[in-house]
Order: sequence, then structure tokens, then C-alpha cells
Amino acid sequence: MGIPDLRETIEACEDIVPIAQLAEEHFLHNKRPLKIAVDESDWRFNNVSPEKVAAIRRKVPAANPVEKAMFYRICNLLTLNIELVFVFDGPDVPAKRGRTQHGRKVSPKDRELLKETLTHFGIPYIDAPGEAEAECCNLQKLRIVDAVWSQDSDCLMFGCTLWLRDHRTPKEEGYDNRNKGHTKKAAKTVRVVRAATLAEKHRLKREGCVLFAMLAGGDYDPVGLARCGAMTSLEAAKSGLGISLCKTTNQDDCHRWREHVLKPFFKRKNIQIAVPANFPSFTTLLKYNKPRVHPESFHARNKQLFPDYKRSVDEAALLRVTVQRFNIWARLYMEWVVPTLLTRDLADRDPSLAHDHVHGVELLRSRPAKNQDITARQLETKIGFSPMGLTKLLRPIPGGTEWKFLMVAEDNLYQSTHRVECEVPTYLLRKVLPPALFALPISANESRTSKRIHDGSVDAHAEQLSSAAKRSRMAQSPTELVTSDSPSMSRSLARQSTAPQPARGTFQLGNIDDNGPLFIRNYPARSNKRSGEMISQGDISASEELDLQRALRLSLEMRSTAGACPAKPSKSPKRSDTPEVIDLT
Repeated sequence: MGIPDLRETIEACEDIVPIAQLAEEHFLHNKRPLKIAVDESDWRFNNVSPEKVAAIRRKVPAANPVEKAMFYRICNLLTLNIELVFVFDGPDVPAKRGRTQHGRKVSPKDRELLKETLTHFGIPYIDAPGEAEAECCNLQKLRIVDAVWSQDSDCLMFGCTLWLRDHRTPKEEGYDNRNKGHTKKAAKTVRVVRAATLAEKHRLKREGCVLFAMLAGGDYDPVGLARCGAMTSLEAAKSGLGISLCKTTNQDDCHRWREHVLKPFFKRKNIQIAVPANFPSFTTLLKYNKPRVHPESFHARNKQLFPDYKRSVDEAALLRVTVQRFNIWARLYMEWVVPTLLTRDLADRDPSLAHDHVHGVELLRSRPAKNQDITARQLETKIGFSPMGLTKLLRPIPGGTEWKFLMVAEDNLYQSTHRVECEVPTYLLRKVLPPALFALPISANESRTSKRIHDGSVDAHAEQLSSAAKRSRMAQSPTELVTSDSPSMSRSLARQSTAPQPARGTFQLGNIDDNGPLFIRNYPARSNKRSGEMISQGDISASEELDLQRALRLSLEMRSTAGACPAKPSKSPKRSDTPEVIDLT
């Protein structure tokens, strides 16, 4: 996509930068979060492959792996104190690469789930009239956003000054094939191209990129000027000929430009290229130079695009989406969504106030990643914190007692002692923690072994889960069954030993074929797991039992509508923006 013959020139002046560093530098300089316009079609296309999607849906027909991967990626960026604006392709995308029909087909149904997720996150999105990348660049020119995230180099022609794209690394060490199928997204870094650097190193400005595409060929005219190669096109672009070309207003102006600017240039440089009478085409020039975008007045009516806009997260609605559509329940919700709330809270705090351990933040030891430079400045710090003062789900929300039981039925997540572990920007922690903490070695707060899988290890992790589950079932005593046939709950305990054993707080639903009472299985906890209290006679009143029964039935209905998603794995996915980290179900 974009200007393929300009690839080497662009890569010569691009930098590979940690995303956390970009966010930190921008926040410290501008006193506000970095805001990025995201080309939705780019994130959707460079995602879980269609083959993987088909394989997943053969097992779980209602799975949404593409949108789920985007959800993970969004959480990662929000946790880095980055704000997003999503832009969707519109109905008037020009035909590309010699095709006669319009470009990408717009399918509102395919975008419904992502738009719903963005709405609950409070993230603004825009339907462009034409190409999404052109509207992204328009937002930057209007200073609504600070950068554009897209794989399309057309962004340089559309006026983008800070262009971000995926940094892909080989899946196998020593393998240099750059095809998408042989590479994976880097979790922490991104490729950065600055228009100022391109102009300084190569004397190549926006208008020069337009001229290069007109001469060497691009998306809207793959041929360009016959026999005019990349070297000649680049030389003309560096000479500033594109500035006068972009000022033309009709086809007659283009003819005059050809006779008075282009031909004399070829003559001075002794370049023997015949220029046809219909070159350059003003219609093609408009697609590069002035793509169809919304006027400034359109965006001025959108309050979510105002500089002082503060996102409002609808947590109850977001949890419903993650449960029903992504099979992400309360535990994973706490690990992915709540850290984004912590980051926003830290960023909004006044640094002049006294340092204090807000939200019970504690520094944790983390091992350096493979090939990581241990002398480099630490951009992110692993911490543990209490979610009690951040998430609204710990307090009563609309939806009735069914949702209350649905949320609390996972490892006692909503008790005051629950802790969440994640990595957050170090510069934000320095606002609220005593400086002395960062000068001392972290020894008292040893972190537990990471429960999150690493990039590219989904299959291996799934096998480990399967093996661990088998060993656990073989080692466990017979299942404890709790059921109810009347308002007073009766219990039937089956044990090999009379000694009491602790029970996990996580409930797994038994199979039911009728409308009879539901079963709850309480598996004994392993020695290295935090165990909850065992359900015994008298723990649940008759009214609470009815609420619990309704909650369990609701969860069964949700799982049924979501393709009968199996029970959640005991280990959670790693917080990574790599789409390969997908649903383990």
C-alpha cells in the first residue's frame, strides 16, 4: 500500500522507538496524553489471519478473535497513557491499483462490535467519507490528534507529520523474510517516521511525495510516467517541483506545469523521457493531493474531539461485552481494564501534592526480557495495586443481583484484599511514590511467577493448560457437589477423606439438561493458590440461593449465545498488543 518505490528512502530515516517512550516524552512536554488517530482498516487487516479466525470459529462459532485482539491492544495503549481516535473507511474509497471499482468494501456489521466496545471505553470514532488514513491525517493537520497509526505510506502525501506503524520482527531467529506471515508485531516498540526528518535528510516534503507518486506510480495510478523510475522520480521530488504541481487547480494548469516545469527539468538533467499530452492527470493528482475528508466544521461539533474531553468508561456495559463477546470474565477484566483506570488516575493527579502510596501501589521485581538492555532507562515498572478505589464494579450497579453474583463468583476478586499486577509508566509512578523507592533495590516485594503468556507462545501455553488440568483432575479428591431441591439448600458432599479441604472461590457450572436445580463444583485449591472459604450448611440464605441460581442460569445463557464458550483458563493472557495473543478457547 502507498508508495512502494519510496520504501527504502522512508526506512532510511525512520526510528524504532518504545511506545512508552513516545507517550512519556509527549506528556512531559505538552502536559497532556499523546493522542493517536488509528486507521481501523489497518488494525483489522494486520491482525489475526483469516485462516486462524476460521480455525477458532470451527471450535467456537461465536468467537470474535479479531476484535478481541484489538481490545487487548487498546488496553495496552490506554495503560501507557495514550488516547485514541478510531477512523473507519467510508463509502467513497477510490479504486486502487488499476481496479475499476471502488476500493475496500464497507461492512457496517463487521464493525458493530468494535464500535460498541469503543463506545463503552469512551473512545471517539469517526466514519470517514473516503479513506480512513486520509481522515486520520486531516485530524492531525487540524491538531485534533498528535500522530497517525497506519501502515499506508500515503499518509506522507496526506500531510501526516508523525507517522506510526507496526514494528514487525521475525517469528524465527535468523529468519529475514519480512512477509506478514513470517513476522509478528513487536509488543513494546513501533516504527516512527517524522516529516521533519524526511525533509532534513532527503529534502523530501509532502508535495515531493505527491510528485514521486505521480511519476513512479502509486495506489491510484500504478504506472505513473512511463520509463520514469524511482531514481529519477526521487531527484525530481527533491528539486521542489511538487510544490508548483500541488498548486494547480485544473487540468489546464497541469498542462502548463508539464510544459514550463517538468520538461525544462528533464532537459537540464539530460533525462530522455517522453511526456505524453495527458500527463499529469488532474483527477489522479486530486486523490493524492486533496483526498476527500470531513471539513473542520464537522469535527467542531464532536465534543469528544475537544482538547479538554475526558473519557467516561461505562464499566457495566463494557463488562457485559467482554463476557458475552470475548469470553473475558471478571478476573481478566480486572487485569486488562482496571490498569487503564489507574493510569488515567495517576496522570490526572497534581505532582505538587505530597507523595503517597495511592491505591496501595507497591513496586514488584520483574525479570528483564530476553535481549533487553538492562542499563537502559526503565520506561515501565511492574506494580501491584488495589482496584478498590478505581473500578465502579465493586459498588452496586444497575442490572440486578444476577450481575452481582456473576461478577463475584470468580476467586473473590471483589474483596478488599484483592491485588492486580501490571506494568505502568514509570514517570507516572514518580508523581505519587516517594523518590527513595526508585533508588532502592526491590527485594521485599517479590513478584510471583508471571501468569501471562509471552508473544508467540499461545499454542505451547494451551498445551500446558491442558496438561495441568489433567494432572489436577487426577490428583483431586472426588468433586464436591452442592445443589438445592427446596428453599432450604441441601448439600451432598462426597469425599475420600473426612478431613476438611479448602475450596476455591471459582465456580464452574455443571451440565444441565432440564430446568432443575443447578450444580456448583468447588474444586480443592492447590497449595500455591489463594483459597476461599468453603461453602457449608448455613452459608447461603434461601433468598440468596434464588439469586445465585438466577445468576448461574444467566451465565449459562450467555455462554450458550457466545457459542458455548468453555470455562476460562486458570492463567490469563499476557498484556501484549500482539494480535497473535488470542482467545485460548
